[in-house]
Amino acid sequence: MEPKDKLQLTRDLSIDIYGGYREIGGNIIVIRFKDEAITLDLGLNLSLKNRFYTWPAFDIEEPHELFRLGIARVVPGLYTEWVDPYTPNEPYETDILGVFISHLHIDHTFMIPQINRGIPIFMGEAAKIIYDAKREVSRRRRYWVDDNIIFKTFRSYHVIKIGSFKVTPVHVDHSIPGAYGFKIETPDGVIAYSGDYRLHGALGEHEISSSLTMDFIYSLSEDEVSLFITEGTKFEDTHIMNEKDVEEKIRYLLDKCDATVLALFSETDIDRLRSFINVAKKLGWEIMLPLRHFYIIKKLIENDPHIKVDFDQSIISVYCRRKTRYERWEKDVSGKAMDEGYRFITLPTKQKINKTILVGFLGVRRELMKMNIPIGSIAILSYSEPVDEESEFQLDKLLSWLKCMNVPSFRVHSSGHIYLRDLREVINQVKPKDIYIIHSEFPDEIKSWLGY
Repeated sequence: MEPKDKLQLTRDLSIDIYGGYREIGGNIIVIRFKDEAITLDLGLNLSLKNRFYTWPAFDIEEPHELFRLGIARVVPGLYTEWVDPYTPNEPYETDILGVFISHLHIDHTFMIPQINRGIPIFMGEAAKIIYDAKREVSRRRRYWVDDNIIFKTFRSYHVIKIGSFKVTPVHVDHSIPGAYGFKIETPDGVIAYSGDYRLHGALGEHEISSSLTMDFIYSLSEDEVSLFITEGTKFEDTHIMNEKDVEEKIRYLLDKCDATVLALFSETDIDRLRSFINVAKKLGWEIMLPLRHFYIIKKLIENDPHIKVDFDQSIISVYCRRKTRYERWEKDVSGKAMDEGYRFITLPTKQKINKTILVGFLGVRRELMKMNIPIGSIAILSYSEPVDEESEFQLDKLLSWLKCMNVPSFRVHSSGHIYLRDLREVINQVKPKDIYIIHSEFPDEIKSWLGY
């Protein structure tokens, strides 16, 4: 299958776009110089996947379905074959020398288990911690095991020489730790790739000169960039908020409330968790985290000294749904949490949960119905708005549950993606010869708006 788009930069240097062109997510970019290649990200368009599958009732069974349905594209030399449902085939020769993962969101990493086992995968150290933690709390799935994959980790400015390429990762600010942009030096020029990034994160818009993303931008300004491949996710109906705005709105909602707050946000969004913790400390609230969420954050704190989260036992408690049978990891993590002084609760509970922020409540909606949560409780939805019909259906179902519990909801969110105003500033700073808009439904419109 041909790539979605192809760029011929010089006689020897070309770029094939297999995913992320005219779509949000699913980035797979292959850069070739003569007979050598590297790949940027291993994503999948989740909105396109949702047209065919409904998790968990009807999900992918075998990888070939993705290619047959046109959800994923065949990239020569990139993927493995399978001996049986849990055994990937032996590695085989390919011109792809390595894969570089910008960050660990699933729309950029979904296809990792399908990698040709002879190709190393490079990702940031924090991303690898998250990856390992998530695998530890997930069941082994047919055709989606990661046995025998070669993982290599990096930190910012760690130059990776691979074939004719010299790749320099530099941290960027995104809604997950361990996000990077890449400067790729080739014999025929410098290519830059942003991954997903923003200038309006936890530091706030008035402090962007010291933000993680600006370190990446400054590193590109030192070179003559031939092509800047940048995301352009936010184009229509954009809500302009930074993380400070989010924290202020959370505080506003909690200030006059003495009931329960049901909160939804990504389990890897460290900035959002910090915002809730900051408000909880100021107002004397408790935060209840699902066991899985607690485990992933604890893994990050314990294994990456750069990740700072105030995980005070007086504020944080842990919960899970009451079951007849618990997974081994659930027993181990809950036991360790209690040994360290964290309060552990199974739902439903008769304990009062006034002035409590209960995070990740989707999985315990039935339990909440049995608990008769306090009058005056609210829900804070702190994640991106729905982007497809399936997401809208899921939101409708969630709102129906909340309505039955007499719980109004408020959307309080700051995007993980760069705003166009800031993208213009980035382009003016880098001054690339040309740009390519990825991870966007409106690449031509954005490119024109930027003057290219």
